[in-house]
Amino acid sequence: MIESISAVTLATHDMARAVSFYRALGFVTIAGGETADFTSFRIGAGYLNLIEAPLERRWAWWGRVIFHVANVDALYAHALAAGLQPQAPPRDAPWGERFFHLSDPDGHELSFARPLSRPESTVQRPLPSQSERRFLEQRRVAHLATADRAGEPHLMPVCFALTGATLYITVDEKPKRRNGLKRLRNIAENPSVAVTADRYDEDWTKLGWVMLRGRAEILTQGVEHDEAQERLRVRYPQLRAMAIAELPVIALRIARVTSWGRLAEPA
Repeated sequence: MIESISAVTLATHDMARAVSFYRALGFVTIAGGETADFTSFRIGAGYLNLIEAPLERRWAWWGRVIFHVANVDALYAHALAAGLQPQAPPRDAPWGERFFHLSDPDGHELSFARPLSRPESTVQRPLPSQSERRFLEQRRVAHLATADRAGEPHLMPVCFALTGATLYITVDEKPKRRNGLKRLRNIAENPSVAVTADRYDEDWTKLGWVMLRGRAEILTQGVEHDEAQERLRVRYPQLRAMAIAELPVIALRIARVTSWGRLAEPA
């Protein structure tokens, strides 16, 4: 099943000119640059790539890349200040977005947009906000949802530690082979996972939850593995008496956060 677009790669006849254009819009280079034949910019959880093409290779209008941004009008003003020439000022579209179009130096059409409103009442963003992070740190148990290659779901409670844009879950001591754990087998087959932490109260004005979604990696060794184990031992003193040093750690690379309800702790 197709889950998302990982990257879009555009051809350019002049890498230095193209890199300068995208940097002027605020794109952050993670590989390559003006003198490279391939450059990559990070866009949320994905990438925009540039690849140098020979001058004899030409292309006609091919379509459009649409980027969601935090503030369409602010980016439009920024583009004008940088000497760029959008096709028209921002406007509201009937399909529910505010947008403007801009072509890059090689003629690729770009659209910068923002939804005017969301039908759902939840909030979604790439990383946990401060209130979501505090909510997660105050929870002692979360629930990890995985699915195998066929989509068969599996849900279980887990202990966790949140660091930056990664949530770590260790595998504690169990009287079974670690390779036999269903969650590890599922991640090996299908790395898309979700973790939910919630607060329930009989007073429903105090309900709240945070859901993290992204791709999971299984760490078996290395600096990140060892540091994650140490963070988990600090957070859960019970783990200090367990021989977990050689056990794998699940690292959820957070790509999407959804939250609902009252995240602040009740007085």
